[in-house]
Amino acid sequence: MAKVYQSALFITLMLFFVQCKKDTDALDLLGLGKGEFTIAGKKFTGLCTGSPSSSLSNDADDVMISTDDGDFFTIYNLSTANKGTFNFSDFFTSSSTATSAVFALDNSSISIDNKTSGTVTKTGAKSFTFSGVVYDEVNKNQYTITGSGTYK
Repeated sequence: MAKVYQSALFITLMLFFVQCKKDTDALDLLGLGKGEFTIAGKKFTGLCTGSPSSSLSNDADDVMISTDDGDFFTIYNLSTANKGTFNFSDFFTSSSTATSAVFALDNSSISIDNKTSGTVTKTGAKSFTFSGVVYDEVNKNQYTITGSGTYK
């Protein structure tokens, strides 16, 4: 029980001491992954996490870049290969084992419909870049989205 309290105290102290630094610096100090994406000229940065894919595929990860504001970009069934370029399509219209993506901005005027598509390039076993398009159903606009991430 004492170890749990010591761990909690350590994490609390780490967060206290790094809160003056930029978010990405804090993520580095805590040994967490980081990612970024840009859409409509606005750059979003935050935590990048990966976990074994929720589909039946054993050779894939589900990866999410999420910001403190609740914005996120998630790639499902991302290959665990060290390199390669893979197409992704919209999460809501693809099969459960296909590489797909879903995107949401909670604090933006962009309303995303289910027309996300693009490519993701693995730059290492746990790193990637991506580019694609998303569609704003309300305003009838299409936006380019680009980004990258490294996850643990």
